[in-house]
Amino acid sequence: MAEKFNVKGELSFPVYDEKTQKITCTYQTEFNELASTGGKFTSITLKGYLAGALAKVSKSLVNNNDFDLVSYVVKKMAEAIAEFLERELLVGTSGKMTGALSTTNLVTAASASVITADELISTQMKVKKVFQKGCRWTMNMKTFEVVRKLKDGQGNYLLIKDAREEESWRLLGKPVELSDNMPDIGTGNKPILYGDYSGIYVKFSEDINVEVLRERFATEHALGVIGWVEADSNIVEPQKIAALKMA
Repeated sequence: MAEKFNVKGELSFPVYDEKTQKITCTYQTEFNELASTGGKFTSITLKGYLAGALAKVSKSLVNNNDFDLVSYVVKKMAEAIAEFLERELLVGTSGKMTGALSTTNLVTAASASVITADELISTQMKVKKVFQKGCRWTMNMKTFEVVRKLKDGQGNYLLIKDAREEESWRLLGKPVELSDNMPDIGTGNKPILYGDYSGIYVKFSEDINVEVLRERFATEHALGVIGWVEADSNIVEPQKIAALKMA
């Protein structure tokens, strides 16, 4: 759901911030000078951070098994890279890829351990109407369990099963995504993310690739499966993303 770019080298984007000031149209008097108004322009540069994984597979195990073990390990390697990218795009790593939870567009809960319906509504309202169309919620299973038990004043659950899709839920009218990489509810954590994730820009310096190494580990009577990814990410459209932060 992020905005993706396949570009070598560095890639820079202007970022327009209207938190403190924005372009404003007001009534004016003829022959009087207009006062300049406008947001602040900064820039974000996406670089390329290399990440990889290596797994060795016993040739004896491969030769004495009807199961296609190498293909299985290749699949697991691809899943590991996908999980790494999901974690980085959500949480990020200091000095490396920046995730969506680095957003400063926050609602702070009154409690470190309790989430209320009002706080969820306030989090949703942090994103302007013009960006609401593509928005969704993201949380882990523990937080999802807590939110599933929330009710309105008439005793109705806030989470609604989406009849159009199997295993799909909607909260305050928006889809809910689940990720084990999201933080738990706890002091200072951000367990709930909301927004249009096209506000996150991701640059891939090279295509994700997984290879089987047949010669390198021959002296060990083993095969190697190696995976590489070179990428960077950051929030380039901060107005699209908000989060709920616990007290």
